[in-house]
Amino acid sequence: VGLRIKWVDKPAFQFYSGLAVGAALHVETFAAKGKGRLSDPVYTFSASGDITWLGMSVGRKFYAFAELTSGAIGLAQAGVGYRF
Repeated sequence: VGLRIKWVDKPAFQFYSGLAVGAALHVETFAAKGKGRLSDPVYTFSASGDITWLGMSVGRKFYAFAELTSGAIGLAQAGVGYRF
């Protein structure tokens, strides 16, 4: 679930900030001592979230974006996309 606030919203250019929360699935395996194999996987769920401090999108149908973030995504992300 996410929220995006657009600071500048032009047809081919956007500046925005955002907040997202959700769930994460963690899968862990451990090396068994002296057996040379991994243990059965252990599954756990936890809450996950991310803050986009500043994002920028350029383009209409085809677009490029760059974001400064913190949280589950990392420190930054960039990419290209297509709007339907």
